[in-house]
Amino acid sequence: MTAAARTHDHRTLRSDLRNCTGDGITHAFMVGLGETNFPLFALALGKGDAIVGLVATVPQLVGAMLQLCAPWGIAKMGSPRRWIMVCATIQFLSFGPMVAAALAGAMQTWLLFAVASMYWAVNLGAAPAWNTWVGALFPRRIRVRYFGWRSRVYQLSIMGSLLVGGIALMLGDPDRLERTFGVRVETGVSLMSAFAIVFATAGLCRLWSVWFLKHQCEARALDVNSHRRVGLLEFARKIRGGPDGRLLGAVVAMNIAVQVAQPYCTPYMSRQLGFGDAAVLGTIAASFGAKSLAAPFWGRIAQRHGARCLFVWGALAVVPISALWMASGSYWYILALQALTGAAVGAYELGVFFLAGHETSASALTWVFFLLSQRPDVVARIRAEVDAACGDGEITIEHAKRFPYIKAVFKETLRLYPPITFLPRVAAEDTTLGGRRVRRGTMVLVAPWTIHRHRELWKDPELFDPARFLDGREEEIIPGAYVPFGLGPRVCVGAAFANLEAALFIARLTRRFDFEAVEPAAVRPVARLTTRPRREILMRVRARGAN
Repeated sequence: MTAAARTHDHRTLRSDLRNCTGDGITHAFMVGLGETNFPLFALALGKGDAIVGLVATVPQLVGAMLQLCAPWGIAKMGSPRRWIMVCATIQFLSFGPMVAAALAGAMQTWLLFAVASMYWAVNLGAAPAWNTWVGALFPRRIRVRYFGWRSRVYQLSIMGSLLVGGIALMLGDPDRLERTFGVRVETGVSLMSAFAIVFATAGLCRLWSVWFLKHQCEARALDVNSHRRVGLLEFARKIRGGPDGRLLGAVVAMNIAVQVAQPYCTPYMSRQLGFGDAAVLGTIAASFGAKSLAAPFWGRIAQRHGARCLFVWGALAVVPISALWMASGSYWYILALQALTGAAVGAYELGVFFLAGHETSASALTWVFFLLSQRPDVVARIRAEVDAACGDGEITIEHAKRFPYIKAVFKETLRLYPPITFLPRVAAEDTTLGGRRVRRGTMVLVAPWTIHRHRELWKDPELFDPARFLDGREEEIIPGAYVPFGLGPRVCVGAAFANLEAALFIARLTRRFDFEAVEPAAVRPVARLTTRPRREILMRVRARGAN
């Protein structure tokens, strides 16, 4: 057996997590030292402002179009991991011409566009494959916590790389350093030599990340051959008129508005305002830093006002900020604007994230406590289960496995009020549904509400009865009759986390509070992005046992 095979045989989950983190850190340094400096490098080469702006956009457009070849590449490689390694290696090689051009002090415009386009093609082509691969590689129980931690490490690494790159370029341009900060440091290193060092370091970071990728396992549960290609027309039919389509439309519109001005920010700061390269990178670092620091605050705003408001506020704040750049050329003013931009982008991105996931959990828990306000007998049984499992101690994640009745309450709530209104699916073959002929490729909308309340599938379907999911009765449910998270290979990846999260919420809140609906008869569900009340459900919440 070869050494490589032995290493693979003895690889552990902990090793995969360590290597995945290493890949994230080295990738972040490649981003901060490499792609972030492409526009600055074009300026240093003496390219015009229009060329510099296009260097920041056209290669990404070309890369996005070439990204459509990713499914073909993954199929040829037989593995998302191998495809990602090939893309990462090409990315490493793309820094070679950049280093050579920096040392030569010149680069043809067409070559600059070609190299940047190659970089972005493999960058964008690897991203979906990476998401699919790591999603299948790591167990569900650790994904949320691990990737939340990894994201923070990634952001800190980007800020660190921007700082390192800024110092390197600053030392290569003492004249601009003196104009911007009033300090002059002579190192004997020219600006072009500094760019060569920065790009070479970025390339080596990407090569190091290839090493981390190589030492991670294949996702054995992932069958790339089972994935079906979705054509452009079919994709358009899927999103047309639905909540996904509206969300995607809003995202596209916001990005179009931002991209009108964003690519020209770097040449404006460098040429019109005379900022040094280090100062420009400082403004980018301020944006990243503000986004990270503002995240807890935006989380509280989302909790109070909802994800939709956070998404709208973030988008509306981002779009007009570029116009404020005309008010002053002060470096500290621009720095503050960049920080404001980062915070607004953070709100927008967090809003998208919550809309895609957490709003479904919030909707489900709303219905849980509405139903509990009508059933004191169920509340009493929940409290007895919590007391038996935890006593007077803190309710922790370890106790969740001892909450079978609480989990049954949540499952029954999802049966009566499924979070997702419709599940869009595409017929994989010709079939007949309800006497109607359905051809292969036809979109079919599955309504969990209708299935969960069908009298031929459920006894007393309108009754709130958590016992349906206790004492082995769950096994009697007809397959396909209970689909709050979907079914089959497209089932929601967050199902296990949602059940765990909800069990802890229900246990902690029912232990401490009594809930009473003010006007239960006036509560009516409506189908929106999620199944939600037509109007707010007003509740009287009292400390347990209070009069």
